[in-house]
Amino acid sequence: MLLFLLLVLCLSPFTVSSEPVAKDAVVPVAAWRWVTVVNPSPISQKFSNGRAPLGKGDTCAIESGGHLKVLAIEDNDVLLTYTAPGNPMGTPCPSGVLTVLSIATVNSMIAGYPAHQAERCAIESRLRRLLALAGLKSNEIPCP
Repeated sequence: MLLFLLLVLCLSPFTVSSEPVAKDAVVPVAAWRWVTVVNPSPISQKFSNGRAPLGKGDTCAIESGGHLKVLAIEDNDVLLTYTAPGNPMGTPCPSGVLTVLSIATVNSMIAGYPAHQAERCAIESRLRRLLALAGLKSNEIPCP
């Protein structure tokens, strides 16, 4: 039954609205995505050998588990600030990165998140069963 629900969620087409998301909306990040930094002043990015400035025009990656918050909307552009999961190091964006995405991209991220969560939970459930069969424990990832 769960597999059927997962297939329905993953294969169902969804309509992405062209209407802008609301200011202060929180947009969950389901997958790794490169973004362009638009911060007016550089922020610090951590690497294994130290820190380096990350400035306007540089790129970094937002990652699953992080989220974006809508700061402003104009025409087709959405200004967002990123909050990273944990303490990223290397190419993932640190918290505080500002970026601009299109309304369609933001709406697509919102619309696609439930299917991503369902898939992640189905995989976690199968993994827990396999580990139990092997006599191993699993660090559970909470699923809604």
